[in-house]
Amino acid sequence: MTEQETKWLGKPIKLREDLLPITGKARYIDDLELPNTVYMAYTTSAYAHAKIKKIDPSKALAKPGVLCVITGEELKKHLEPFMQIAEPPAGNLKDYPLAVDKVRYFGEPVAAVVAEDRYTAEDAAELVEVEYEPLPAVVDPEDALKENAPLVHEEIGSNVVWKGIWDLGEVDAAFEQADEVIRERIVFHRYAPIPLEPNGVLAVYDETTDSFIIHSVNQMPMFSLPLICGALKTPPSKFRMLNPPYVGGAFGGKIINYTHITLAALLSKLLKRPVKYIETRSENIASGTHNNERIFYVELAVKRDGKVLGAKMRIIDNCGAYTRYEPAGAVIWSQVTPGIYAVKNIRVEFTQVVTNKGPTGPVRGYSRVQHNFMWERVMDIVAKRLALDPAEVRLKNFIPPEEMPYRGPSHTIYDGGDYPGAFRKLLDALEYQKWRKLQEEYRKQGRLIGIGFSAVIDSGANNFAQVKIINPNFPVSGNSEAAMVMIDQGGTVVAKVGTTDQGQSHETTMAQLVAEVFNMDPSRVVVPRGFDSASNVWAAHSGAYASRSAVLAGTALFLAAQKLKEKVLAIASHLLNENVEALKVENERVVSTKTGRSVSFSQIALVAWSDVVSLPEGMEPGLVSYYVYKPDWKFNKPDSKNRLNNTLTYSYTIHGSVVEVDPETFLVKILKHVVVSDPGVIINPLVVEGQEIGATMHGISAALYESLQYDEKGVLLTPNFWFYTPVGAKEMPDVELLHHITKSTSSLIGVRGIGEGGGGPIGSITNAVEDALEPLGIRINFSHVSGNKLFELWKGLHKR
Repeated sequence: MTEQETKWLGKPIKLREDLLPITGKARYIDDLELPNTVYMAYTTSAYAHAKIKKIDPSKALAKPGVLCVITGEELKKHLEPFMQIAEPPAGNLKDYPLAVDKVRYFGEPVAAVVAEDRYTAEDAAELVEVEYEPLPAVVDPEDALKENAPLVHEEIGSNVVWKGIWDLGEVDAAFEQADEVIRERIVFHRYAPIPLEPNGVLAVYDETTDSFIIHSVNQMPMFSLPLICGALKTPPSKFRMLNPPYVGGAFGGKIINYTHITLAALLSKLLKRPVKYIETRSENIASGTHNNERIFYVELAVKRDGKVLGAKMRIIDNCGAYTRYEPAGAVIWSQVTPGIYAVKNIRVEFTQVVTNKGPTGPVRGYSRVQHNFMWERVMDIVAKRLALDPAEVRLKNFIPPEEMPYRGPSHTIYDGGDYPGAFRKLLDALEYQKWRKLQEEYRKQGRLIGIGFSAVIDSGANNFAQVKIINPNFPVSGNSEAAMVMIDQGGTVVAKVGTTDQGQSHETTMAQLVAEVFNMDPSRVVVPRGFDSASNVWAAHSGAYASRSAVLAGTALFLAAQKLKEKVLAIASHLLNENVEALKVENERVVSTKTGRSVSFSQIALVAWSDVVSLPEGMEPGLVSYYVYKPDWKFNKPDSKNRLNNTLTYSYTIHGSVVEVDPETFLVKILKHVVVSDPGVIINPLVVEGQEIGATMHGISAALYESLQYDEKGVLLTPNFWFYTPVGAKEMPDVELLHHITKSTSSLIGVRGIGEGGGGPIGSITNAVEDALEPLGIRINFSHVSGNKLFELWKGLHKR
């Protein structure tokens, strides 16, 4: 589908979703009120690792308005532990919504208090007395692998969750041909997604039907449902899953909240009243979701001209205390095995461990952002070691556009793109040569100026068969999404999809897709907000995650609309007594190109729904079309070498940063930041640009501001916004955003997922900071370059 063939795709139509939040009229989870609702709050642990000797709820229960206090030990009587992805022994891990027997991370809930109002519940939670026996904590993933390391979960027998090997291409031969072998240790840090709105749930148990109505902000309610059902020992048919009309962001952080949903549902059943829980910001930071910390030991086989022939990697991943989405992250990185580079010979030994830190889960760019960062650091390291320009090293190694679609060493299929062309566009926009000259001049004045790049690939619409690398018997594979298009009895076009919306503007973009098929004004297409499993269409994989909504839901909707259009034309052909080939659809009418006669959607709908004897012979009444879309990934399941095509589309963004580091405070200031992106076919530029700027902001914040810090005992030192400080409007630099568009070869409508962004700024800023600090002899092998971190590094060098 080219730009010339489209009427509504690619148009910056005003976003329907904006008005209500701007005017304060949007309804979020905490705005939902039901009669007789009670409120849940947690008592949480101040220890990272400790036996629970005794829990005394008496003072809390004595407080007026408190209805009950439940502990992990009591919970075991009602719930099964949550299902695990891994096979035993890691699959033996027992996980409940509350700590049982011992706590395993700072901030872990140990008891839940339910009261008549939220404030009473939270006050009473502080009155629950817990007697602990502190245990040694393990917070470093390499320490977790040591023989005498404290065990986070004794039932596993070690701290290893999963270990796997990828041996791709001819690695040994590549190293034999190398002029140089470059070795480096690289560390990617831990941070949180920090959506504007934390997690929340309102659970309602209906005793008359023994069923549940669950209002939540979960990003993938139907995919999470088996976890909830299994724990509650209740079939899926007994659950109605709803999302409110508005959700205040997620970025992956609203997937593993099924623990809160399960507990609230159980308490609603026990108390026979609706139970509501709204997460506090401190709870969200401590245990909402963290991204995976990761340590890379990398060896690169390179030629003197900077060409990378092969790589060996030993990777250690820290997934925190529980595997609530893990060990999926131990294989998801392989969606981007070579990054954006034409490296065919790669050997990876990947180990994931549990530690006494908060649980990890999907965070924007889940498991790939770490891998992208590693590749971008090593490209700069290669350039420095060989005295080459980092821009030229990248151009030497990019996958060339003539090889698209490109099959990578792990059988991923990159769906088009022009990486060298996009990078050259970035160099021009960044004014690279100009800044190199200015850098020399400024250094003579004592100013520390640096330039850095990051070229990252971001996979979208994942293939769940990748978890079969971990557990061949795990009953999930592929991906699917459902859509429905209807012309109701009054002639109004209504569209529904199975995805949930946390700010991605599905209402606007899905209306544009339907309008494109029906050649009508998008404002006339009704797309209901929120999600309701009782009235929405959905598939088992439904949700908004993994940059899949435009690719999967958009395709399903497009195909459903085309199906319905065929039926509309068939009915119009019958009513007008004209051949279908002579008819066209426009402005909610079907018009004959020969006679000019026409029939409106409302007239067609009247026949289809009510005057059914006037339908063509044998046609089913109604004007509704369903479609469940399941892509073909070509390499659908993993082979003996763990190779498969484990995602469908690959957007990419290339970042260029110019920074200045203050030589006294080591604070980093971004002087210029340019982004060149290829999102494929754009449905709405305003939406795409919003996602891309948002991803850029997240990356800048991770690089310079956000880092979850723990002490050696596992105590979180950054539990609130006083200590954990995301980037704000004041700190956010101006960003120049450009596009270099190619159509996706894997997506039916040419779009790519662009919701995550690949963490591009983390690499470009880190590379720029090291470039700036070159006169001081400071080398950087980590991803967080705050002023404090750099100052401590400088002090360490001077102590030597």
